[in-house]
Amino acid sequence: MRFLRGLFSGLGLTLLAILVLVFSVCAIVYSTAGNPSFVKGVADSSGLYDNFVESTLEYVATQTLTEDEILEAETDSGEPPTKDEGEGDGISDERAAILPDLTPTFQRVLTPERLRSTVETVFDGLTGWLKGDTEDIEFTIDTAEIRGDLTVALADYMEQRVADLPPPPRGASMNDYDPLTAEYAPRDPLSREQLELIAADLAVEMPFMDKDVTTGADLPDDLTDNDTLQTAQKAFWWGRVGVIVFACLLVAGSALALAFSHDRRRVLRRLGHVVVPSAVLLLVGGAVLALFVANLDAFGGEETSAAREMFDQAITLPLWDSLFTGVGSVVLGFGAAWAVVALVCYVLGYVLKRRQRDAVPPTPATGVPSDGAAPHSPQSSAGPPADPSSDPTSPQDNIS
Repeated sequence: MRFLRGLFSGLGLTLLAILVLVFSVCAIVYSTAGNPSFVKGVADSSGLYDNFVESTLEYVATQTLTEDEILEAETDSGEPPTKDEGEGDGISDERAAILPDLTPTFQRVLTPERLRSTVETVFDGLTGWLKGDTEDIEFTIDTAEIRGDLTVALADYMEQRVADLPPPPRGASMNDYDPLTAEYAPRDPLSREQLELIAADLAVEMPFMDKDVTTGADLPDDLTDNDTLQTAQKAFWWGRVGVIVFACLLVAGSALALAFSHDRRRVLRRLGHVVVPSAVLLLVGGAVLALFVANLDAFGGEETSAAREMFDQAITLPLWDSLFTGVGSVVLGFGAAWAVVALVCYVLGYVLKRRQRDAVPPTPATGVPSDGAAPHSPQSSAGPPADPSSDPTSPQDNIS
């Protein structure tokens, strides 16, 4: 029976040594990638919603092809690239060039709160699909309301801009007059309705603004068939199942180690030894992620355009920093939790040791003393026994 106890105890502790780290990895993945609150927090702390409008408009404007670039750049077929092959699809080069001037106007409509609500709606739809709750990515965004507010804001901007322009000189061509790019005021004042029609035309040219409602069905058809997303969906499911399975195995392993051991104090101490390496590994790994990986310029080695570099500095790199800082904090949290578990095991082992020591019964007076010395009898303490013949009262004397 003692042999079986030792065998099951050793198997349980070996199992725990493996399960602690595997469970930690599954729990970390599930609590980060599988947690909508974590993903939303990463986007929020990165400053995405504060910088998105300005950075995106700057990026589209600087990516616009000039006439010389259009003549120099050719497609594989030998034809100049069309708008569908370049950045800023649907927006004319002239209008794209003045997009940075429209930044305050767009920011008035696309506030950080509105952007946050829109992006989090998409996150919720994506998370539901990853969890398997829905067959497709489902979300609904009222783009008609956004387009209407943007139309009004652009009309206000054009109205003010045209009012500040100088009158046209004699002979200046006013054909195809565009209040967004014109250098002079129109000869005939533009009505509010005309300005709103022009503004609505520009608003429709913005991505996803050509529909009244944007849903998950408007995403590219092959998005949910993408191998990466399919793999992510499977990994998400296995991660969620793994957390439950490995947690049960951890509890079972601990119970086996304690139930089949004759010395639970020693088992608790060994449990602490098993947990300590995982705690140290997680603490070091979390610190590396939060302090070093998060601050790496992961996109600095590639040759990119100035526009892309500016966009990366304002959007991509802050997202990278926020992501790995958050993941590192979660890893550090798990490391600290396991360190506490190890400390509890050591403390409980010490308490059991003290209780076992206090439970030893006191040594009886006639028993063997605790120092291992031979017992003392009253006769031995009084010296050797007296010779009966030397006693004057001995019966032998009386007989003689």
